[in-house]
Amino acid sequence: MAVATFASAIPMVRANGQAQRLIGLMQLARETAIMRQRDVELVIDPATRRTRLLLFDGGAATTLREVIFEYDVSFQRFPGMGDTPDRFGDGGDIDFGGAVRLLFISDGSLVDEDDLPVNGTMFIGIAGQRPTARAITLTGTTARARYYAWSGSGWAE
Repeated sequence: MAVATFASAIPMVRANGQAQRLIGLMQLARETAIMRQRDVELVIDPATRRTRLLLFDGGAATTLREVIFEYDVSFQRFPGMGDTPDRFGDGGDIDFGGAVRLLFISDGSLVDEDDLPVNGTMFIGIAGQRPTARAITLTGTTARARYYAWSGSGWAE
């Protein structure tokens, strides 16, 4: 019986781990933008399950860090799960209000291509496994990342 319980917990542990990697990437982006006084672009590619940071230094962009989801975790929002308490992402798996570019800038905020603060949410999980649903929100003015896990009836921080 313990083996069955442990086996059912593995997907949730894996989803937690991938969410933590994504949060770490957001923190690195913000800290680098502040410390180096350079823009750091957040590039999300749902098709390849990759998220990377581009550091702009003297006009050229170099990859600062990249996260590739493992264990079948992908960007996805499960049907019937409402938005997080932050209310930043009711438009899909990844929702930053239609922003084309996402930049962490030297004052520690997250802005869009028009230099306006942008809030957003990234939903992740393992297909067909609702208990693995996770969400990471970013508040534009501070670029603060918050982590939520689906509790079965709502999002819990």
